[in-house]
Amino acid sequence: MMRMKSVRWAAAMLLAALEHSTAAPQDPLVSRNTVILRKYPDPRDLTVRGPQLAADGRYAEALAIYVKAIQDMGDHVLELSPGCHQGVRDYCLRRLCDWPEEGRKAYRARFEAEAKERFARAKSASDELALSSVVSLFPFCAAAAEATLHLARLGLESGRPELAAAALDSFLKLNEKEADASMVALFARALAWMGE
Repeated sequence: MMRMKSVRWAAAMLLAALEHSTAAPQDPLVSRNTVILRKYPDPRDLTVRGPQLAADGRYAEALAIYVKAIQDMGDHVLELSPGCHQGVRDYCLRRLCDWPEEGRKAYRARFEAEAKERFARAKSASDELALSSVVSLFPFCAAAAEATLHLARLGLESGRPELAAAALDSFLKLNEKEADASMVALFARALAWMGE
C-alpha cells in the first residue's frame, strides 16, 4: 500500500512538472487571442498620394511609393477605415493591378531585367522556390509569366498538380488580363487532376 502511494505521488509530481515545463509563460498584457497589428505609419502615402500620382500619369513616382512600402513594411497593415485593415503588400499590388498598360510599362521598365536574370538562374537550376520568388517579387513582369508556366509544367510532370494550380492561381489573381490559352489550359488540367 505504501509503495502504491509513493508511485502515485511520483506520477503526480512528474505530471505537474511536465505541465509546468510545457505551459506558455503568462504575460498579463498579452492573452492567447491577442493579435498585434503593425500599422503603416502614414496611410495617406498609399491611399491618396500614390493614386493621385498614377491618375496624373506619373507612374514611376507612384511606383516608387508602392515599392518602398512593400520593401520596408510589406508585412504591416494599412488602416483603410476604423476597424478595417488590409495588408500593405496586398493593397499595393491591387493598386498596380488597376493600372493601364502605360503604368505596367513603367513597372516593367524598373524590374524586367532583374526578373529575367533571376528567372534564368532559377530555371537552369530547376529551383522551385526561386521560381516562386520571381512570381512573388515581380508579378507584373513577363519573367513572372514564364516562371509561372515553368512551375506549372514542373508540377504536372512530377505528379504534383497542387504545385501547378497554386502557381497559376497566384499569378492569375493579379494578371487576369495577361492570361493566355496555355495558362488557362494548364490550370484546368491541374484542377481536373486534383478532382476540383
